Amino acid sequence: ATGLVLMSGRGFAKADRFVRAGQWTQRGFELTTKLAGRTAGILGLGRIGKAIAKRLEAIGMRIAYTGRAAQPGVPYRFLPDLRALARESDFLIVACPGGAATRHIVDADVLAALGAKGTLVNIARGSIVDEPALVAALEAGTIKGAALDVFADEPNVPAALLRMDVARFYDKRVAL
Repeated sequence: ATGLVLMSGRGFAKADRFVRAGQWTQRGFELTTKLAGRTAGILGLGRIGKAIAKRLEAIGMRIAYTGRAAQPGVPYRFLPDLRALARESDFLIVACPGGAATRHIVDADVLAALGAKGTLVNIARGSIVDEPALVAALEAGTIKGAALDVFADEPNVPAALLRMDVARFYDKRVAL
């Protein structure tokens, strides 16, 4: 998750393609997102979510989270609603368990709340994100990008995602 935030936020794959294409000698690379001061919203602050938060906090990101309930003794800001978390996040990181209770919990409304400044990062289960809604949000520019480690029908990656510019869609198996 931390690697996907770094890759999507700092544009590592795009920068690599820029240099390999010989564009480095012709012009400067476009500016990328500064991560310090940005907000990482974590859906699911269990053991893995906490480990992600710790790493992202170390690079200067603000951390907020949502889950079934606020956790006592956790230094991060709790938001009881996923849409509210998405609205306040630059990176919405999915780290919750899969299953019937979370199937398509990241839907078109959540992606709209994340908005054009936001990137979805999913390292949990493909079933948690409504993939057709994600494809539509990426194509329409509703969200800035997606960095995905999982898909609903693994090992198959939706063709619409594979056709997208890596600047909009990052997959550890495709973009690196």
